[in-house]
Amino acid sequence: MAAHARCRARGRHAPAGGRARARRPAPAGRRRWCGARRRHRRRSRVRRWRPAARPARGGFVVGPQPIGVGQLAAAALLVVVGLGAVRTFRLGLERDLAWAATRTVAQLSVVGYVLVWIFARAEFGWVALAFGVMLTAATWTAAHRVARPIPGLLGSAAVALAVSCGATTFAVTALIVRADPWWAPRYFLPLAGMIVGNAMNAAALAAERLQSEIAARADEIEERLALAAAPRQAVAPALRAALRAALIPTINSMLTVGLVSIPGMMTGQMVAGADPSMAARYQIVVMFMLAAATTWAAVLIGALLYGRFFTRAWQLRRDALGAP
Repeated sequence: MAAHARCRARGRHAPAGGRARARRPAPAGRRRWCGARRRHRRRSRVRRWRPAARPARGGFVVGPQPIGVGQLAAAALLVVVGLGAVRTFRLGLERDLAWAATRTVAQLSVVGYVLVWIFARAEFGWVALAFGVMLTAATWTAAHRVARPIPGLLGSAAVALAVSCGATTFAVTALIVRADPWWAPRYFLPLAGMIVGNAMNAAALAAERLQSEIAARADEIEERLALAAAPRQAVAPALRAALRAALIPTINSMLTVGLVSIPGMMTGQMVAGADPSMAARYQIVVMFMLAAATTWAAVLIGALLYGRFFTRAWQLRRDALGAP
């Protein structure tokens, strides 16, 4: 209102009920302003500087806090304290704990540099090679966790892990996360690592428990075979018990997630500055994909392995049970 009053005083606006006064032409090179409306329009086009957004309440910051060599050395003191407790109670695990800590540092450091190299190139061949190395290591570990050797365990574990882990990882990255492309290393490799690790544990547990259940029920299984039961029918109770034992850890983790502990995926995202609600959604996806991968890995290795305990004549193989 004050700007309009000044304009009327200068004769640039017509008074109420009157005629506008004659205006002198503006000098060349000078921009003429009529009043508050034009001045407001001009100012609205100018982008004003705004201060950066402050961190949200609770201390959320963008990006993780950097960890240097000194901080890693401080973290190593925690292991030293554990070594002191092991030595005090004479557990005899000093070398094992020290070797495990050394391997942890070496393996994770190498993996970190390798992933940086793969992320920078973002080529399908290198991603497939890294996934193949994961599957190979997981297959070898799962096959050698069984104390007593089982014929055909290595091949069965390879097929079970390749199918369950490959299908689950593809479904998550392509259909749920919708990475572009679906094999984008920043999404594919971390998710594949979690899937392969959990599926490996489920497959190894299912194989070992299946062997133990068949050995404990050997007389019962032979009685069923004598009554003209097929190997699948004779071994069905042992197979169900083995699969239940393999899936119990996954089910327990799903029942207690968020109550007893905050899982690694959610913790890592929150430390990196992500919104806790979005981190919780990602963790839900992770829990569901781990449940699917472990279930299929256990079921597949059980279906592929139970026939190895029988001969072609439908007789129980005592040598596959670790018995003479």
